[in-house]
Amino acid sequence: MWDSARVSERERVAEWVSSGSAVLPDGQRPNLVSLIRALSRLCGGAAQPDAHADVLAEEVGEAEHLVFVLIDGMGISHVRQLEPDGFLRRHQRDELTSVYPSATASAITTLATGCWPSQHGVVGWWSYVPERDLALTCLPFLERFSGAPLARRGLVPTDLYPQAALLRDFTRDTCCYQFARIADSAYSRYFRGDSPGGSYEDLPDAAATIQGRLAQADGPTYTYLYFSLIDEASHTHGPAGEATLELLRRVEADLEALAGALGPSARIVVTADHGLIEVPEAGKHVLTHDDPLVALLRTPPSGEPRAPVFHVQPGELERFAQGFRARFGERFALLDLDDVEALSLYGPGKLHATARQRLGDFVAVAHDRDVILYRPGERPTSTELLVGYHGGLLPDEMLIPLILI
Repeated sequence: MWDSARVSERERVAEWVSSGSAVLPDGQRPNLVSLIRALSRLCGGAAQPDAHADVLAEEVGEAEHLVFVLIDGMGISHVRQLEPDGFLRRHQRDELTSVYPSATASAITTLATGCWPSQHGVVGWWSYVPERDLALTCLPFLERFSGAPLARRGLVPTDLYPQAALLRDFTRDTCCYQFARIADSAYSRYFRGDSPGGSYEDLPDAAATIQGRLAQADGPTYTYLYFSLIDEASHTHGPAGEATLELLRRVEADLEALAGALGPSARIVVTADHGLIEVPEAGKHVLTHDDPLVALLRTPPSGEPRAPVFHVQPGELERFAQGFRARFGERFALLDLDDVEALSLYGPGKLHATARQRLGDFVAVAHDRDVILYRPGERPTSTELLVGYHGGLLPDEMLIPLILI
C-alpha cells in the first residue's frame, strides 16, 4: 500500500520508471520529437539541434521522395500482434518513446512543431486557457462543452498555440494528406503551415494519390499521410480486439502495396503517436458536476482521462490534494508543477509559460489501468463507453515503432 509518509509523489513515479512499469519521455532515448526533427533536417527545415535526431536522420537516409506515414494509435504492442515475418515487422528498425501525455493532441502538435509538450502547451485533448477563461477541445478547435467553433470567437490556432509549424521552412515540395472530414479543419491548416493539403477516403485511395504526386514531381518531395482508424478501432474494440487486428492486417497490406508502387526512389517512414491499453470497468472513475472535488476546481478536469489536469480554486490547494489522495491515491500520483519539471514529464527543461498555465495546479499520473472521467450531465458520455484508452506512462502507451521501408 502507498505510504505518503514514506515516499513523495515524485518518488513514486520515479519508482514506477525504475521498475519498468512506466516509461518517461525524458529525451534519453530515441523518441518522437527526435524523429520529426530528423525529418525536418532531411527536408531543409529549421528544427532544433538534437543528438538523437542526427542518428535518426542518418538511419532514414537521403531519398528523393520522403513519405511520412503516421498511423494513429499503432503502438509497439499493436505491431507485435502481427506476423513476425510480415511486412511491417520485417521493416521495423527501432522502438521510439512517445510524448506525455501519450495522446493524439499532444503528439500531433509535437509533429507539427518539433517541440515537446512542455514547450508547445497542448497537454491533452481538452485544455483550459485561464487568460481567456476558455475550455476547449484542442484538435477539433471547439469550445469544449458547447461544441461551438472557436472561429466564432475570432480565434485561430496560432492565437492559442505558441509554436509555429515546422513545415513552413521545408525546402522540399511538401503536401499533407488527411481524411476528408478533417483535411481542411482549422487545426489541419495550422499543422501544415503554408504547405498544401489533400484529402482521401481510404488508404488505397491515398496510396494512388501519392503515387501520382510523386510521378509528376520535378524535384525532391516530402509527403505526410495521417491515418486514424487504428486508434478509433482500439478505442471501440480494444487494442487486442479481433476487429482491431483485422484492420491492422489490412493497413499492413496497404502499406506493402504503397511501397511496391513507389519504388526505390521513395523512403517511407512509418510510426505512431501512441499506443493504447484496455481499461476495465472497475478502472473507470467518474466525476460528476456536483462532485465535492469538482466543486474545488475553477473548471472541470482537462488534459486526458489517463493524465487529468486540475485548475484549483484559490485557497483550496491543500483541501483538493487531500481529498484527491484519499480517494485516488492508490491509483494515481498527484504532482504539482515542481514535480512535473523535476521529472521532465512533459519534456526536458523548464515549462513554457503557456504550458504552465494550461497545466494548472496539479497533474494526476495513472499507475495502472485507470481513468478519471468527467460527466457534465446526467448520462454517461461517449468517452466513458470506450474500451481502449491512452495518455499514460505504461509501456504499451508510450512505446511506438519506427518502421523504415
